[in-house]
Amino acid sequence: MRYLGACTAAALAAALTACSVKPDANDKSKPSVVINVRGIDGQYVPTSSATMSASGSNQLNMNCVVKDPGGVSAISLAFSSGTGSCTVGSTIYNGVFSIATVPPTQSATYVPDAQGNVKDEHFYFATLTGPFSCNVPGVGTGVPYGATITATCTGKNYSSNANNKTATAKLSIKLQ
Repeated sequence: MRYLGACTAAALAAALTACSVKPDANDKSKPSVVINVRGIDGQYVPTSSATMSASGSNQLNMNCVVKDPGGVSAISLAFSSGTGSCTVGSTIYNGVFSIATVPPTQSATYVPDAQGNVKDEHFYFATLTGPFSCNVPGVGTGVPYGATITATCTGKNYSSNANNKTATAKLSIKLQ
């Protein structure tokens, strides 16, 4: 039988539990950053693209997970909210428009606790909910058909080497 370390066994016993570690300034690798999307079976799977209805009631549940054996120092999950066109009725207007109902940015920075420990994993959950809308000034509210919302998950570790400190994952969500 294979031995599982105490941290691994604890993580298996309590889902989404991170372990406490000492920050590693000599970390020689970037943090692992993954965006997972919830499938119809309820399971979250890594993905880099998704499609949603721009005008219908629908949801996309996702999470952003950052892991690093030398500790996670920061995490953020941000969404783009701009589009170059907005359809009002049957007319397409070109310009710069904001997409409504895009989730706000979530971010946190972590410092060692009183014992000098940090967590080796942090995560955020987010839900995009349609219908999506855009506003054409002087015309009215429309739908951002064809727009792409980009979710960007960024993770940082404690490495003193700038090349190993930060990693990102992106999810492109096409609105049809």
